[in-house]
Amino acid sequence: MTPKPFRAPFITFEQIREQADAFRDRYFADAAPPFDVESVIEFDLNIRINPIRGIKDRYDIDALLLSDFSTLIVDTTEYMDTRMRNRLRFSFAHELGHLCLHKAAYAGYPFHDGDEWLAFSQTIPDSDYGWMETHANEFAGRLLVPPDLLKAEVATAWMAAQAFFRANNFAETRLAEYAKDYIANAVSKQFGVSSGVVIRRLDRERLWPLQT
Repeated sequence: MTPKPFRAPFITFEQIREQADAFRDRYFADAAPPFDVESVIEFDLNIRINPIRGIKDRYDIDALLLSDFSTLIVDTTEYMDTRMRNRLRFSFAHELGHLCLHKAAYAGYPFHDGDEWLAFSQTIPDSDYGWMETHANEFAGRLLVPPDLLKAEVATAWMAAQAFFRANNFAETRLAEYAKDYIANAVSKQFGVSSGVVIRRLDRERLWPLQT
């Protein structure tokens, strides 16, 4: 029997944020960022993390949660490189997004390794695949960067940015031009994510431009 064509579920951004907040409240209620996503995956969700050499080169992925939702494969080289810790934190949170948002959608479409996932992914219409990735990215960003904490950190970083720019006699136009990147770089360290993730959260949470 030929399976039905795969379709991404319709999920609003508000619903995604609610699920990310609920997940954070459940597993990180007493924790401060950066959140230890890996420990939750292994010890709370009982998902085995299985490092495999070459999956980044072979499939252009950092990590992949297999369709039985009991194993998450990750590129060995990246997993062993401490410089990749923040990138993998986001990648793991991204896979948690698929678990929380897309588990039902994957039913009937098994993939047990990277090759099977690649074959399956090539059958998904580009628009549907894009939406699934957007869902998971939004979940990961909201999970790792709580908006209330982000707002507080940005306010502190903004004052530091003003002082730095003025101490170095930068024009106000340069402050407006570069402050967002300056602040994102400073704030990202608090959450254990890249500055690019923080910039996207500033936009998604409508925290930029700052209301001063």
